[in-house]
Amino acid sequence: MKRSARRTELRDFLRARRRALAPESVGLPRGQRRHVPGLRREELAVLAGVGVTWYTWLEQGREIRVSPDTLLGIARALRLSPTDIVYLFTLCELSPPALDGCSASVPQAVLETLARVRAPALVVGPTTDVLAANACAEALYEFDAFPGPFSRNILARSLLDPTRRSFYVNFDEQLPAFVGFFRVAHARRAGESRFEEILSTLLERSPEFVRYWNQQQTSRPTPVSLHIQCDTFGRVSFHSVRFEIPGLSDHLFVVLTPSDETTTHVIDRWYDPDAT
Repeated sequence: MKRSARRTELRDFLRARRRALAPESVGLPRGQRRHVPGLRREELAVLAGVGVTWYTWLEQGREIRVSPDTLLGIARALRLSPTDIVYLFTLCELSPPALDGCSASVPQAVLETLARVRAPALVVGPTTDVLAANACAEALYEFDAFPGPFSRNILARSLLDPTRRSFYVNFDEQLPAFVGFFRVAHARRAGESRFEEILSTLLERSPEFVRYWNQQQTSRPTPVSLHIQCDTFGRVSFHSVRFEIPGLSDHLFVVLTPSDETTTHVIDRWYDPDAT
């Protein structure tokens, strides 16, 4: 792609994503005088920690210098997904960051498999960020219902979002395994920005995480029983089966297989609502 075409794509991408971001989702009032969809440029600039004029030039596709850290701040302010971040960095002719599996895209064959599974299924990166999920998993987990950079992070959201305590019925049984998996992956990637962001936040804000982290326990992916209570499906129970994805270190393919007749019926009805 020619540089001029990249700048046009960058302009359109940033503008569309800014306009798609609801003010309420970042804690801003909509107000009666708001005549533009989504956020204003100055609001996005404040969230990203950059100057309004500089951000305006970036969104206009002008030839300006941009650092990876600054671009990552913009990506987080826009609530971009891992694949969105790769795309944004590519448009700016920068190498995607090695932080949460964003630079290692989920193989197309894995994405196609996710879509074919008739049960909640997802791909979890080494930081416990959900990198991809099928529609059933999206409906179950409601990732976008929690604002901020940890909406799709299983470990951090479990500890920082109070509603997740009622969501995971057997939360206390699952937490040590989550922390142990995170520890093993972190040892291989210590210093990467996404790992350090999650670790520093949890050490500061979650006494439970501190307690388990200080126990120095590790764990590997193994099948577990998972009991969930949510508005969409009610009380459901699964066997959480976790497979390591060949070629993607510490990336898990997770399938939640119904473990009782009630859950089987609920999931079948979700896929076929008109079935008797």
